[in-house]
Amino acid sequence: MTATVRAIGAAIGVLLALPALSADESGAPIPKPEVKVGDSWTYRRTDNLSAAANYTYDNRVTFTAPDEILVISKRWNRSDETDNFFTAEWNAIALGTLTLSPRTGFFKFPLKPGATHETTYETARRGSPVRAQYKLTAKVVGWEEIMVPAGKFRALKVEAIGTFSRLDVSWGGSVRVDFWYVPEVKRWVKYSYEEGRGAQRYANFSDELVGVSLQ
Repeated sequence: MTATVRAIGAAIGVLLALPALSADESGAPIPKPEVKVGDSWTYRRTDNLSAAANYTYDNRVTFTAPDEILVISKRWNRSDETDNFFTAEWNAIALGTLTLSPRTGFFKFPLKPGATHETTYETARRGSPVRAQYKLTAKVVGWEEIMVPAGKFRALKVEAIGTFSRLDVSWGGSVRVDFWYVPEVKRWVKYSYEEGRGAQRYANFSDELVGVSLQ
């Protein structure tokens, strides 16, 4: 992405942030997004455990169905693409070779501050014996202002906190997932993930929106 496109993305971010204020003030629940083929988002991944793992990637919607979204993901520094499947509520079903059964379940629309629900899912990766079960409590915390490379947004924060247990060996730990969802963007402008055991962290990274193009 060129500097010009990034600047446009930032300008769009500021403009898109404004309507979200009215949703905040009205207290109206946020409905499920109407995702369309051609919608795309660019994110910057920051890995807090290894700076060498940082990268920027594009997500582009290539197919939608009543309860399915197919997103093609491509890193800027690689030529291969990854197929990612989500429910219509943006709950992940498969991310490349990783399957999440039945789905992550972090989002439950309509979103309304204070709403909570439980979610349980299992993960497995093709060609790997590692399997794990996740049990989390998801909560719609409330509206927050957040600054990301694409601009300043008024976002509805969704957090999920819980535990994971390995199913192939006796092992487990804690997990925390946070989303800053912006209705006008149809997706989150920031996502963070942390997994560990005690003081040790096995995963600790965040994705921030760089640019967006909606149909």
